[in-house]
Amino acid sequence: MKHFFLYTFFLFSVLCIAQTDTMPLAIINATVIDGTGNSPQSNATIIIKNQKIECIGQCSIPKNAKIINAKSKYVIPGLIDSHVHYSTNGWIDSFPIPGFVPDVSANYPYEEVLKNLKNNPKRFHRAYLCSGVTTVFDTGGYPWLFDIRNEAKDSFESPRYYTTGPLLSFEKQIFPTPLADEFLYNINDEKSLSDGIDFLIKMETDGVNLHNIHNAPNLKILEDRIRFVIEQFKNKKVRLMAFSKGLEEAKLAIKLGVKILIYSIDEELVDQEFLNLAIENDIIYVPTLGVSDALVNAQNGYIPYDFKDLECIDEPTLEKIKVTDQYYEEITDATQNSGTNIIPNPELASVRNKNLLRISKSGIRIAMGSSAGVPFLIHGPSSHNEMIEMVKAGLTPMEVIVASTKNGAHVIGNKEIGVLKKGKMADLIILNKNPLENINNIKEISMVIYAGNIIRE
Repeated sequence: MKHFFLYTFFLFSVLCIAQTDTMPLAIINATVIDGTGNSPQSNATIIIKNQKIECIGQCSIPKNAKIINAKSKYVIPGLIDSHVHYSTNGWIDSFPIPGFVPDVSANYPYEEVLKNLKNNPKRFHRAYLCSGVTTVFDTGGYPWLFDIRNEAKDSFESPRYYTTGPLLSFEKQIFPTPLADEFLYNINDEKSLSDGIDFLIKMETDGVNLHNIHNAPNLKILEDRIRFVIEQFKNKKVRLMAFSKGLEEAKLAIKLGVKILIYSIDEELVDQEFLNLAIENDIIYVPTLGVSDALVNAQNGYIPYDFKDLECIDEPTLEKIKVTDQYYEEITDATQNSGTNIIPNPELASVRNKNLLRISKSGIRIAMGSSAGVPFLIHGPSSHNEMIEMVKAGLTPMEVIVASTKNGAHVIGNKEIGVLKKGKMADLIILNKNPLENINNIKEISMVIYAGNIIRE
């Protein structure tokens, strides 16, 4: 068996109908890890009313409150995944690259896969809320992501959903099929770039993702293109982000005004100039460590999820996971080493992790982003797995919790979420075990509360 999980599973029914009445909630006897990095507060009470935290610490309990006894439990803010992709489902049928993953189009035609992704986003919404992820930023995909965003607004059935829509990319295409042409606008082509900017402005995008800037023909063209993009979005509330594996391209992007770097710089170690620029310009670094292993796993048919991970995965994805092995029966050494440039050189993992530690120790904000949707990065549990990878790379569990809550709110630009404080939105998770002792305990979820409403219990 190439993948590791139990076939004798069942999907827990863990999502509840959201409470929409005005009854206050009182969480008592809790150990609170508030997302700021401060020491945990023991034996604390949290009063929630009208979707917000009314009191935290030593609080009087309203007479009509619903009491939640969190004795021996741990409360953290709802998680924020700053890098997801609803345009892909976490399995191989939504990532049709010949020679990279097995061709499953006979049973799962890409056109049908796309239609299902477009029409059924609620399955991913449920997976995230079940996993305690109350906010996501979709950083690149099809134009219909804006429809998903608009439908998700003010819904208790969806996490807070933000999106960049299509990428502005130095690639001509993501997948070798005409169906994927709408996934991006090509920055190298001036008309395509102009069309992309017009579309994103029309859609009132939440962000702009400058994709694969390390593939720009040269630094002069890169500078011209980034300046043009930034000028077009001047005075608009848009989060400007870039993906660069290369150090010089990342430094140029920061100098020009990009505020968020997603994926890791892994071609060389960051230098003091980069660190100074990042600090001076208050950038946020979203390393997305788990994607490299996920892509290697996708080439080899290995799904690294155990039974505990599967309780929040949507049913259609579970059904596909069950039949994964049959599509990898013909894998040979030749196909595993097909020469694709998608899989990074394994030696780059050391550079990637050293850069993360250098950047973090310099005081630059780190945020968590999983790139869920990539093959074998399943929506929901991949957020937990990314947090685990960040600890393996050398960050402390507390640093990773801050990256997954407070700093994620900075990526989104939402001051109402990310920490547990009076007046903030009541997004929180109650855990059965201490995540500061072992970050794997992030999976030990007892309850999820989203905007003051009990979503999972």
